[in-house]
Amino acid sequence: MLCLAGSLTSLGKTYSRLWSENFDDELFIDGLKTWLRYGSLQHSVEYLHAIPATHPVMATEAGQLGRNVGEFILHNKEIIGLFDTFCMGMINGVFPQQAMVNIGMPIESLSQSALLVEMAKIPDALREECLQWYIDQGVDFRFGQNSETELTREQVKEQCAMMIAMARFVQRFGLSAVGVQYQQGLKDSCAASDFAEGAIGSSTRFPIPDEHGNIICEGQPIPCINEVDIWRGT
Repeated sequence: MLCLAGSLTSLGKTYSRLWSENFDDELFIDGLKTWLRYGSLQHSVEYLHAIPATHPVMATEAGQLGRNVGEFILHNKEIIGLFDTFCMGMINGVFPQQAMVNIGMPIESLSQSALLVEMAKIPDALREECLQWYIDQGVDFRFGQNSETELTREQVKEQCAMMIAMARFVQRFGLSAVGVQYQQGLKDSCAASDFAEGAIGSSTRFPIPDEHGNIICEGQPIPCINEVDIWRGT
């Protein structure tokens, strides 16, 4: 429901929402009657109240922290990099551009073709070093030989290359977060991005070097987002 509402909002379409557990309660029946009669249904939002700057909560440590973070983001911008945001072929796979700009988190549109090129630059020795680092940390990869039905060592090494490439884009573009929409854009070109997406978002991460050997975002997670995150807060 949230995803559908977000999609319709982004398209400027009017709509009504009605929900129920069993569709036999008074709220649902009365709401449906209202919608059938008038073509729209409004829900009370009287429980929502704006918090003025003079509200006591704003004087607390949490209030001051929230204000400072919000002002910092609006002033300095937190840029989110997305590789081919339209590649999913559906409106609910696209971040609403203006809404993101309004909250200080503009979208930097990146090319999945460029990601593949960057991955190709990662030498096999670095891929192997990355994979071995995770094995040494206790990650249990159960490798097979058939790449069509089993997880292979080469597939994970390719995901290591993707993670390293993603981090280099983060550094190059000054990104605060990065996202890969894998299914339609990359499924015919490289191994699934699940490991790369999960690993890059952890502070316990292989030390990713840039082209000059400097570690990127050392000890800090790099948030990874994709189409699943788009309409959660709508």
